[in-house]
Amino acid sequence: MKSKRLVSMLVAAAMVAGSMPLTVFAGRLDYEHEETEVPQITETEEEKETSKPAVKETKPSEKETEPEVKETKPEVKETEPAETETEETKETEETKETEASLPDETEPSEPSVPAGSAGVAEEKLPEQTAKASKKNANSGSLGKSVTWSFDDSTGIITISGTGAIPKYCYLDQKYPAWSGFTDDIKEVVIKKGITSIGNDAFRRCSNLTTVTFPEGLKTIGEYAFNSCSSIKEITVPDSVTSIGTGAFSSCTSLKKAVILGKISAIETFVFNGCDNLENVTIPYGPTTIGGWAFLDCYSLKDFTIPASVKSISWAAFGNCTSLKSVTVPGSVKLVGISAFGGCTSLETVTLEYGVQEIDNCAFEDCTNLKTLSIPNSVTTIGGMVVENCPKIENLSIPEDMFDDLGYEESYFAPGGIHFLKLEDNTMGLKGKTAKVKYKKLKKKARTVSVSKVIKFCPKAKGTLVYKKTYGNKKISVNSKTGTVTLKKKMKRGTYTVKVKVRSLGSETVKKTGWKTVKFKIRVK
Repeated sequence: MKSKRLVSMLVAAAMVAGSMPLTVFAGRLDYEHEETEVPQITETEEEKETSKPAVKETKPSEKETEPEVKETKPEVKETEPAETETEETKETEETKETEASLPDETEPSEPSVPAGSAGVAEEKLPEQTAKASKKNANSGSLGKSVTWSFDDSTGIITISGTGAIPKYCYLDQKYPAWSGFTDDIKEVVIKKGITSIGNDAFRRCSNLTTVTFPEGLKTIGEYAFNSCSSIKEITVPDSVTSIGTGAFSSCTSLKKAVILGKISAIETFVFNGCDNLENVTIPYGPTTIGGWAFLDCYSLKDFTIPASVKSISWAAFGNCTSLKSVTVPGSVKLVGISAFGGCTSLETVTLEYGVQEIDNCAFEDCTNLKTLSIPNSVTTIGGMVVENCPKIENLSIPEDMFDDLGYEESYFAPGGIHFLKLEDNTMGLKGKTAKVKYKKLKKKARTVSVSKVIKFCPKAKGTLVYKKTYGNKKISVNSKTGTVTLKKKMKRGTYTVKVKVRSLGSETVKKTGWKTVKFKIRVK
């Protein structure tokens, strides 16, 4: 024992002097070439050795047979105590207790490896503390006038007050106050007075089965109910005008959705991944169906596109493998890329007159598609519109549009192409001169009807469109009616205007090409 202490004292003295830095690996002494802060640690370890004589003497036979291990005993500290020590767990615990007291007994120094590990733990601590506090708080306030409370026994969370539920963001780790109960919430009751549900408010409430929306609610935020995988049915009140991106996405048990409000758009991803959704009711109102809105809704059997919709975006109904028929109303001007791609049960598609553009791959991989009706109103057809649609039996299309499909007739089943029988459409134009009184134009703008500046001989059938190509900037031409408008305070004189005119035809009449006419307006 005396020799052990003597060795320890000599080692400590040498290290304090800085003449012989030491470190311990695998229970032996090694020399190092660069100076470290080990002297302070070994000085502390000597004190530790002195303060625990009983511990050091527990197995003298082992210490005497391995003198090098005895010499390294003061250094066992923070590096690898399990490898250098052969003593029992009790000695290890006592050694850790001694090390914990080192900062108070030694001069301040940079933390060693264990202190660094503690630093890592401290980085995780705020999140852990936040989770714990959330779990303990069953109620609270959300701003000045909105409160929440959660009942553990029933799993019901109630939001009451006036105003909006704040916006949250899981990606930025901005969680709602009740996030500690995410897996415990079974029912959400939102009281009258709440006008908005913020982004991510009830995201990932996997056991949520029932949501009560109040009258007066106006908006449902982005991903507000994303991944609420136990909800089976929702009814959104008629006061709601906006439902955000992905609001009900990945609600995998949702079977029925009724939207009573006049929403402005069916947003991107709104029902994406609702693979059990069978029926959706949306009234007149939305002007767009966003990209991927119903993507992977494998059980969707029927959907009526509101007549207010003007565009169907990218893959809006992609992979709706139970959808059997679709009618696209004439209000829709654009059927987007892969809008109905992968609808493997789709058999009939009817595009009503008014649809103007069918984008690339719109009906690609509709492997059971048999009937496709393309109206004469279509002016643009993208590539591969019916790619991998081997069962088409009845393709109805204007003859002058067929080449735009990019397929040979042999691609379709024999007799499968039905070219629309359309009447010829002719149009003649002659410019005229219209007169406008300067005194009246000086006070306010004046309009001139198309019949006073253009003579049709004959007038084309179907819908006409107009496009001004030349003339004074203060003179405009309405693209739908051809009406000419002169801004007030134009100077006296004669103005020449050039306009292009064409007919878009109709369901039974062919379209015409553009024709140019020149007319004059005299201000005097």
